[in-house]
Amino acid sequence: MVAAVILAAGASKRLGRSKALLDFAGRPLIADLIARLLAAGDGSVGPIVVVVNQSISAEVGKLLSGGPAEVIVNPDPSSGRTGSLKIGLASLRESDAVLVVPVDRPGWTMTTLDSLLAADRCCCPAANGRGGHPLRLQPDDIERILAATDDEPLNRLVEPERFEVSDEFLHLNIDSTDDLSRLAQAAAALAGSDIGDA
Repeated sequence: MVAAVILAAGASKRLGRSKALLDFAGRPLIADLIARLLAAGDGSVGPIVVVVNQSISAEVGKLLSGGPAEVIVNPDPSSGRTGSLKIGLASLRESDAVLVVPVDRPGWTMTTLDSLLAADRCCCPAANGRGGHPLRLQPDDIERILAATDDEPLNRLVEPERFEVSDEFLHLNIDSTDDLSRLAQAAAALAGSDIGDA
């Protein structure tokens, strides 16, 4: 099994609303990400942890209540993304590997996810020479991150091997309202792809 930590604790100040709850082809983005993770590799992803901030914890918790993902609150998300990741990693029991899935980077395909699950190293997809997400961590990477400070940039802690993919929306980064039209395009192409109505 490969665990997953979905990072959704950012304040979304530029966007002005929660990225996790954005519409993604008729359902909240966070629900689609979880459905895609669960559909990969014949159920080889789990457990799944979603790290959120306090302001959206009740809404996300209600949305995911009784489901396969655990919601955990980062009480101080301003300390940095690594801090949120550390909270997620610390909540997991021992795992062979962990996928880091930022909620604002949903443009990966099921083919890319299958490649990550089949890997045996720290790696991430890349397109046109730029790395993307999700990121696969191995046990030594996890130990290094857990020992780091919350504000340490993740790219200083891990050096993933990149593998080239052809995902059209790999570099989609939901940051402002200008990105919502591209999110809608990604949703049309990716939402529930190859997984039915999971």
